[in-house]
Amino acid sequence: MNSAARLNPLDRCSPEPEGRRPMLIDEGDQASLALGSFRQVSAGGIRWRVRADHAKAESRPRLLLLHGTGAGVHSWNGIWPLLADHFQLLAPDLPGHAGSSAPDHWRPSLPAMAHGLAALLETEQFEPDLVVGHSAGAALAARLTLDGRITPRALVAINGAFMPYGGAAAGLMMPIARWCADSGMIVRQLARRASQAGAVERLLEQTGSAVTQEAAERYREQLQRPEHVSGTLRMMAHWDLRPLLRELRRLPRPLYLLVGDRDKTVPPRQAEQLGRRIALAAVHHLPGLGHLAHEEQPASVADLLNHIAEEHGLINRSEGSLQ
Repeated sequence: MNSAARLNPLDRCSPEPEGRRPMLIDEGDQASLALGSFRQVSAGGIRWRVRADHAKAESRPRLLLLHGTGAGVHSWNGIWPLLADHFQLLAPDLPGHAGSSAPDHWRPSLPAMAHGLAALLETEQFEPDLVVGHSAGAALAARLTLDGRITPRALVAINGAFMPYGGAAAGLMMPIARWCADSGMIVRQLARRASQAGAVERLLEQTGSAVTQEAAERYREQLQRPEHVSGTLRMMAHWDLRPLLRELRRLPRPLYLLVGDRDKTVPPRQAEQLGRRIALAAVHHLPGLGHLAHEEQPASVADLLNHIAEEHGLINRSEGSLQ
């Protein structure tokens, strides 16, 4: 048994480039997202769209939320109001995704993205006490921590993607993704396909998750934009996780691996492997949930996040421990 098993609190729980415009926020967005506000921030050579709710809550601990490949800050819609009572929140769209843009010739590798995000956090004067990353966002959180750019009390990975996608075929898939990203025709075809009836729903079903129609529409809106499709493919083309995987053993902060047992995107067995490899890792299974677990059951995932924060002395909830 590694040390994480002993400390696991969950054991008791059941300048903007030309030609690229960031996604604008319409009135419907602002009306539906009662908590938090959007703004554009230039940092690290990237034009970021940031959703934040910390100006009015400066005494609360700081929580950074990092979405996964192909998503955006909309993926936190359900869980945001459930965390806002306890935390200062900050969530950016990753470069090339949704409302964040990046220079055309910028290589969105994991180290480069971590460098850009560190610049954003410095600009925002936001030092996170807790970081929650979904899928590739978890790898980004780990990279930032290993590089000493952030020093949170703990990291939480929701179906974290720490291992190369495609396994042994990863070396082949990266150049294919790069070729697709560089082909304007392919990018436009993929964006048009998202507008076809049922296309996005079928894509989401392949994650093992059942999300609301509203959530599906948010993904459809993004995937219909060639800029977003291109940014997603470019990230996949340059996202080499092998160096990170070798370094995870020396991760200096507790890592909580929340694993949807129905995840069809990141095999749940990977979390078990990481739990054995990383001394400060703890695995907690989410029965019946898929890759988008935080969108399927935001209340359950928020309870776990609040409990982790409480165990690390970041918050004090009057209702006591979870059962």
